Amino acid sequence: MESMANVDALVLGTVNASWRRAIDSETLAACLRGDPRAERWMSHVRTFFEDVSREAMLRFMLAHELTAFRTLATYRDCFAPDERDHDGIDGWLAELADAA
Repeated sequence: MESMANVDALVLGTVNASWRRAIDSETLAACLRGDPRAERWMSHVRTFFEDVSREAMLRFMLAHELTAFRTLATYRDCFAPDERDHDGIDGWLAELADAA
């Protein structure tokens, strides 16, 4: 099984690529859980949903024990209803949440 460090490196390489400040994996996971710090890191959190592959997203969620239900709630908090396409991420996360 792939190590958490490898999953983190893959996800953070994508999430931090476009931003001057770098977020670490624990802070990103906390933001995805709805931590109030998410506002400060909103660009990074949005990038997680916009640019990270579903496979890497799922591996990160599993590695950090993030529920699909909470991750979906964070996704919906980050994007207005008319912005929520992202190749069906909303529906995919909803399916994962329903299956849990």
